Amino acid sequence: MRLQLEAKLLFVKFHRLFQTIDLEEQQIEANKAAAANAQTTANQGVAAAGQAQTSANKAQSSANQAQSTAMAAGTGAVMDAEAISLVNKRVSDLGDYKTVVEAALFFESDQATLSADEVPGAIAAKLSVRARIHQPRGQRW
Repeated sequence: MRLQLEAKLLFVKFHRLFQTIDLEEQQIEANKAAAANAQTTANQGVAAAGQAQTSANKAQSSANQAQSTAMAAGTGAVMDAEAISLVNKRVSDLGDYKTVVEAALFFESDQATLSADEVPGAIAAKLSVRARIHQPRGQRW
């Protein structure tokens, strides 16, 4: 009987041991699944971070282009303002000129161009002669 009792005790111990081993194996499998799930989530996070970095890079590039365009526009505006200022000064200074001599250049009737024989030197000579003829009295060149 003692042997039967020891056999039963031994059976119960082995049975509990196998149950414990089975529970531990189940826990190991659950841990493996949780680790795989965590790895998948981490991989998704890395992919999302990569996409966010790409978007940030595109946004930075767009901002850089906008800044370059704005700087070019500002430079153009400064140049335009300077040109406008020069024109305004020339126009406002027109009243400061003193008319010394007047000249006229006459074209043939129904003509708006000069003939081929009237080269720039000949035109200047004609203007000079006519200007002297029409020069106001008392004024000298």
